[in-house]
Amino acid sequence: MNQAPGDILDCIVEVLDDEAALLLLSWTCVQWRTRITCRQSLWRRRFEQQFPQWDEKERMWLCQYKRANQTTTASAVSCARASQSGRHDAHVNWFDAYCSRRAIEYRWRHGQYVVHRPAIVTGASSRGIRLQSIPLVPLYRSSQSVLVATQWLTESQQPPIWRLERPCWGGVKTERTHIMMAWWSDEYLIVFILDKPYLRYILYIWRFTALHEVPRVVDISNRYIIDAKIYGHWFVGQYGETTQKVAFAYHLSENAWYHSGLGSKFKDCTLHITTDGMRIIRAEYDWAPLGGVLVTLMQQQVVYSSEASSPWRLAGTVSMSSGNPIKSLHIDDSRLILWAEYIANPTPDTLPTLVLFELTDGATDAPLKEAWARAVHIRSIQPIVSRNLVLIEQYHDRTTALLSLDDGAQIHCVHLDCWRVSGLYPPQAGWAKMAKDVVWPGSDQDTLVDASTITKRVSSPTAILYSQGDIITVFDYSNCAHRPSGDASCF
Repeated sequence: MNQAPGDILDCIVEVLDDEAALLLLSWTCVQWRTRITCRQSLWRRRFEQQFPQWDEKERMWLCQYKRANQTTTASAVSCARASQSGRHDAHVNWFDAYCSRRAIEYRWRHGQYVVHRPAIVTGASSRGIRLQSIPLVPLYRSSQSVLVATQWLTESQQPPIWRLERPCWGGVKTERTHIMMAWWSDEYLIVFILDKPYLRYILYIWRFTALHEVPRVVDISNRYIIDAKIYGHWFVGQYGETTQKVAFAYHLSENAWYHSGLGSKFKDCTLHITTDGMRIIRAEYDWAPLGGVLVTLMQQQVVYSSEASSPWRLAGTVSMSSGNPIKSLHIDDSRLILWAEYIANPTPDTLPTLVLFELTDGATDAPLKEAWARAVHIRSIQPIVSRNLVLIEQYHDRTTALLSLDDGAQIHCVHLDCWRVSGLYPPQAGWAKMAKDVVWPGSDQDTLVDASTITKRVSSPTAILYSQGDIITVFDYSNCAHRPSGDASCF
């Protein structure tokens, strides 16, 4: 095989649709290793197909991978740049990225972690390369109680270390503050504070790379934020005013606010970021304890470059089961779900408890399209965007069910809590083959964690942080020394 022409080897690599077999081949000889690892277009295509970057947790993992490898990958992909005609991200070796992404899910699933207890709290520092940050923000306490566990890469030859850091508050009298809520992404940390003496609400905003710097302070007076989320550089949500609720979008890097009143009949809404603004879809209905309700969907387009918002337009109607509040859930910028808790077992005559709507591309004033509707027993739901699924938690024994976002059909696969915690799922082909009785040996079962004393659990795609009083424990799945990313058993 060492004497085989290069074009034949390339053809084999291109048509072999088995990543584990390709990885095993890459270990047989230098020639195979070079041919396989340098097929950067192939590995990038497989990576993006199996781990789509429109999923927030997948994006977070890839950003962390890039930071961890930004000082070492330039030479590793030099052969790829020479042999490929297309230009790729010079900071990513897509073969290694693919193997590493498969390996991290394997480590979660098999309970392979390293335990850290960063006991020393230091002032936030910018030294080294920040790999990830996990904030610990206890609600209804003073702002001085905010801590951030950060994983740092200090030297290229040393393993990453964890530090506990206190963000800089810039002279704020923290004893008179009260934490109401907090939000974070891979880049930003936002803490929503009540200034008790003046009864006013304030947002404090940091980049995780600059926790040692004075935060941006946004005084929002008496506007209490009801619900919000970070999408990239946008902080979007709803706040309450005296007579109505208001949808807002705040650009975190440009310090620009955009608002739109939701009206007095508003019940719930979703916000969808567009190329030039924000699309707001609100749900209206008259509540009834039994039977059904007619839900009316209204939509409005807010264009950031315009002083005036467009008028509210009818987007659609749907009849749903009543008895519990109907909630809206943002899936992505082209889909949303309406749903309501439903305790009883549905019958053929039960009205839908779960409806998926699609937004029309390029037509912000066009009606929404009802893609499918189902009457299901439902307690809570969680979208799994990377696998085009929605996870339904039911009341009875908190069992779960998976529905396809394409048509609402039930998918019969095992579901492990590690995937819900990390947000990182296995490729669909491998997932479908897993035994239905597999159990996750999670960190909750570790003797270092006493479930009765846990006050808070926060996770990232590669780690879990537990707070037990003054003890902070990090279970790190990102860099287990006993399993290299090139091990085919991870597949």
